[in-house]
Amino acid sequence: MLENNTKTTRVAIVGCVGIDPFDALSLIKSGRPDEMVLIREGNESLAEKIGLLVAKSNVSRDFRLFAGELSDSVGAEIAIVSTSVPESEKEPPADHLHRTANAIRGEVRSLVDAGFNGVMLVATSPIDLMSFVAKDESRFPSERVIGLGTSVDYVARLTLYSTRANTWCSGMSFDPVFLDHCDPICPHFESVVQKTSVVHLNDFDYGGNRTCGMATCVARICQAILNDEREIFPVSAYVNGEYDESGVYMTVPCVIGRNGIERIVKLPTTASEKLRIKAYAAELRELLMELQSPSYDFASAN
Repeated sequence: MLENNTKTTRVAIVGCVGIDPFDALSLIKSGRPDEMVLIREGNESLAEKIGLLVAKSNVSRDFRLFAGELSDSVGAEIAIVSTSVPESEKEPPADHLHRTANAIRGEVRSLVDAGFNGVMLVATSPIDLMSFVAKDESRFPSERVIGLGTSVDYVARLTLYSTRANTWCSGMSFDPVFLDHCDPICPHFESVVQKTSVVHLNDFDYGGNRTCGMATCVARICQAILNDEREIFPVSAYVNGEYDESGVYMTVPCVIGRNGIERIVKLPTTASEKLRIKAYAAELRELLMELQSPSYDFASAN
């Protein structure tokens, strides 16, 4: 039993189809939260699989895992939005992008209508775009909508405006669990691999897909929020003048605490990096305009 004077912490995972039970186990073994509620299709099956893993692991603390409803997100400190939309082989990437954005909007609206009012972690690719969609739909303060991961591999396939997307990431000097912020087409990819002794080159698919799972990354961010650590992590955040850009989500180093993003950390950038950031932000704006976000004034952005 939990102590009566100890606040029970809860994390809601919304979108259970495609979630690896080992990913959820990683979050459980991180030491926080006290409760995990699984919401949407496949939640009961996933809860059963996770329960079997927990029973076989060395988890010794009190912990509650259950399949629930959207109403169970009320009071949760964190909601992880991992809604996925299957992609057909013949479907144009732009069409899939629209369907994914619509799915995120619907899920976020359902969460807000149910009464969720915590920190929202978006784990649906393309991260930078879907994080913006989630913020736009929820009307939450930008510091409470955080993207985990990178959208480089996905955006590169969207040939609406260019044959090769611009890239930018700032995860190259951080903990190896955040290596999924760096793709083979990222200019920092090789240096990341060289710096990271625990990762093997054979783990990487040079076709452009991320390789590290989100499990450890999500667990670490949840831990930082629940423990109010105020540590620096590279996450997708809404920039408002930082790095000379505004109005889009980009992967930047942020101080993470109880309220989500406490502040964005400004790193020194070279002239070439500034150009790459500017080009990437411009491409994001074009893609967001393609999504026809109804409540965003793109004319006011840089």
